[in-house]
Amino acid sequence: MSSARSLPGATSVLSMMATMSIDYKNTFAKHAAWLSFNTAMGLSLVPICTMGGPLLARAAVYTGITVGGLCAIAACAPN
Repeated sequence: MSSARSLPGATSVLSMMATMSIDYKNTFAKHAAWLSFNTAMGLSLVPICTMGGPLLARAAVYTGITVGGLCAIAACAPN
């Protein structure tokens, strides 16, 4: 595996570990680590977006169905 493909995955793991290890009172560092985690996750999705086409459309439909189902279950929950 090339280092360019493994970099976003390693960065996301390390930045999530950093986010979880920073105390809540240090808000600036916690937000900075959380921002780096979200950036790494976004960069890991770039190859899927560049492929586009049917794969991306199918993923969007499946995601919409899953989120819609979860929202419907949450809306019908008694508590």
